[in-house]
Amino acid sequence: MSFLTCSMKPYIQPFERQLALQELQALASGPVVPMDGDDATARTFSITCENDASTLREALAYWQSIGDPASGLTAQLRGEATLGRCSGEATARPAMKSLFEPAPLKLPNRRCLRYATHGLHEYRGKFFPQLVCALMNICRLPKEAIVLDPMCGSGTTLVEARLSGRTSYGLDMNPLSVFVADVKCRALSLRPATLTSACDSLQRTLNASHLREASRRSTELTESDQIYLARWFAPQTLKELDCIEAAIRELPTKSLRAFYRVCLSNVLRGVSWQKDADLRVRREIMELPVGETRTRFLKEAARSTRTVAAFLGERRPRGIGRYAVREADAREAADVLSNMVGDVDAIITSPPYATALPYID
Repeated sequence: MSFLTCSMKPYIQPFERQLALQELQALASGPVVPMDGDDATARTFSITCENDASTLREALAYWQSIGDPASGLTAQLRGEATLGRCSGEATARPAMKSLFEPAPLKLPNRRCLRYATHGLHEYRGKFFPQLVCALMNICRLPKEAIVLDPMCGSGTTLVEARLSGRTSYGLDMNPLSVFVADVKCRALSLRPATLTSACDSLQRTLNASHLREASRRSTELTESDQIYLARWFAPQTLKELDCIEAAIRELPTKSLRAFYRVCLSNVLRGVSWQKDADLRVRREIMELPVGETRTRFLKEAARSTRTVAAFLGERRPRGIGRYAVREADAREAADVLSNMVGDVDAIITSPPYATALPYID
């Protein structure tokens, strides 16, 4: 048994405070005692615990430090803090490389939701990744536990379960959701230097003059697809998208190609004729400067590379769990995952906001 002092993040919301106390109580063996106020106001608590401090630092979601405030920072906080090293627009190799070299961490002063691969793609209706981590702690899931998200969306539950070392399975009816979730999980196995090198390569390739006359990927599609694209994208935009796709195809591995196709997917809506800031499908023709699509893609590729490389540099070499994600209806989960019936330890999901977002559109 050991006596430990635990400091809560200073900027969490009231509902997160409740989760923080519940997860700490679940992982500690003794009472959680406030030290600088009462249960509703204190930030520092003392516990008597069978687990050592390092175990708590690795697991807790809403806590800043366990033990010494300077040397006892939690893994969650250190991962979130890597976002502070990702500002700026530089894409050159020295700037990229510095992201995953040892450096002092600037502690965040507000909630961070886009650490790791969580910020890879905009997705309406995401839920907080720390919530998934806290729920796994509150459920006292062992490391060998299996977690299921039958409506996984862009993969928040799967990413957090994988980071915790647990096995996870995800289902979703939307093929884009499945693709994004798979890439987010797969990217956790990439090497930071591999990512930054690929981003550099894309920039060099897309700045090369020969790509201006790249083969038209869009012309290889069916006639109906070409008609659809012509309705939603300007001819110049389609040409630049073809160039970007050609550059992505030159990357050496499937994982890298998928990573940067997610980056490309994230800019498609903004360069299309979809009406800006409208969740419904509504067209509004606009003019983009020549090269704007390429510029937006390179900016998004650099942003995603910086964020993920910085996080991976901080988190390695911790083990990550296995995962699988499939396109399927949640109502058929028992049939799709028939070999898992009776073996799933927890289901953590965020059902669609059916009355709030126009999912049909």
